[in-house]
Amino acid sequence: MDTVIKNLRRTYEHLTGNQRLTANDVKYSIVCNVLLKELGYDAMDFDFDGKADENRYDMAVKISAEEKLLIKTKSIYTKLTSAYIDALVDDIECFGTEWGLLTNGRDYILLNSSIEPQKSKDDDAPSPSVVFWFDIYKSKDKSKNSLKYFRYLDKENIFATQKTKFFRDIAQYRAWLGEKSSQDNWPAVKNTLYQFFDFYADSTKQYNGLGEINSDDFTRFIAYKQDAKSSLRPIRSKESIHNNFSHIFGMLSAYKKKKKMDLSFSYPHEEVLVVSTPKKKEDISHLNAENILKIIDIYKSRDNALRNTTIFLLCVSFGLDRKGIKELKWRDIDLKKNTATTGGRVIKLNKTLSQYLNELKLEQTKEQAETGYVFTAFHKGKYKPVSEATINDVFDRLYEYDKNDIWELFSPAYVRRGLIEQLFRCNYSLDEIMYLTGLKVGSITKYITMERIILRQATNTSSKRLPLFDGVLDKE
Repeated sequence: MDTVIKNLRRTYEHLTGNQRLTANDVKYSIVCNVLLKELGYDAMDFDFDGKADENRYDMAVKISAEEKLLIKTKSIYTKLTSAYIDALVDDIECFGTEWGLLTNGRDYILLNSSIEPQKSKDDDAPSPSVVFWFDIYKSKDKSKNSLKYFRYLDKENIFATQKTKFFRDIAQYRAWLGEKSSQDNWPAVKNTLYQFFDFYADSTKQYNGLGEINSDDFTRFIAYKQDAKSSLRPIRSKESIHNNFSHIFGMLSAYKKKKKMDLSFSYPHEEVLVVSTPKKKEDISHLNAENILKIIDIYKSRDNALRNTTIFLLCVSFGLDRKGIKELKWRDIDLKKNTATTGGRVIKLNKTLSQYLNELKLEQTKEQAETGYVFTAFHKGKYKPVSEATINDVFDRLYEYDKNDIWELFSPAYVRRGLIEQLFRCNYSLDEIMYLTGLKVGSITKYITMERIILRQATNTSSKRLPLFDGVLDKE
């Protein structure tokens, strides 16, 4: 599927670089000549300007006498809004079919008309008919789907094996949840469901509903996540296994209730569920100068690069926790004096952090993303302060971006422990460590044992500070 994405990008860039791309250019040059052919659709089945009563469609791909894929194209300058989505859903229903595709050459939205809508007070709530929404340039955009699922747009998965219906069922589940799906835990639920049904689709010949899924399938899914060859993040605790189970069980239970479906899915015997051996959290040696620079480089070419790098640097510099990051406001930052105020403490910014904060401020001003908070996320058409789930995701994505086991250790808490250790090794006094990190007096021995404190006092003849992390954050 990587080849399909590369060809779509190549065609899109060629056309946008040479002309003003219209809806017809998208239709013929991108959809017909690249997308549909790459996804296994036959050009002999392409049909243009169909009509039924007063309704017409731009384009359809005939699959059988009863089935067709309706396609609506827009120019690259057109934002794909809910109005366009609803209009295409109306056309799909009018022509008595189930699937439709809306695109402007960059975004690809797969729609299904059979999804039952749920009443919502939220006007910004996503259309329940959206099964997938891809941006061919943003695989990691949390508001869109990962491009690894792009294969479910092909003819084989939508119409032959119908495996794409597993993801239609996820969209239906979200519609049933209604406003509950806007809560912070939905991204985690969605992630589990997508991973599970992607795995399950590969292990079954075709879609036969959800009633056949059982505990053996869940056991195999957990075993697959633990396999070193899997691209999924390994599970490190029984609690994570329970969470995965509850996410899947929640969806299947909803189908049992709504669709009167038989359910054979139950929690497996504990002994068959294998948990990967976790890395020792005490090993904080991986927070070092080399890895700090590497992490900055990893974030550099990714979405939200400035925001995510700055979050990481604040953890490295001050040991901020999730709450401190989430609640930090621009009024707490003095970019002229290069200081930050947190918890009543005024702390000097290192050169690298100061640079990133200045650039982040400029970016927010340019994108009109100012909320008063230092860290924001775009959600439901507006910028809002980041959630703790988003902060977790900043660190979780390190392993996704660079498959190195050490990145699984990284979190705000891990970085905080590493910073405190570094400060102690670099001859900062206990008072200075507590001031810089906000560490309470009674908590100091959780990070530095009394034996080490006494030993340093007895043997360290020099009280001169050493540069933190070899001084990499204070270099020009």
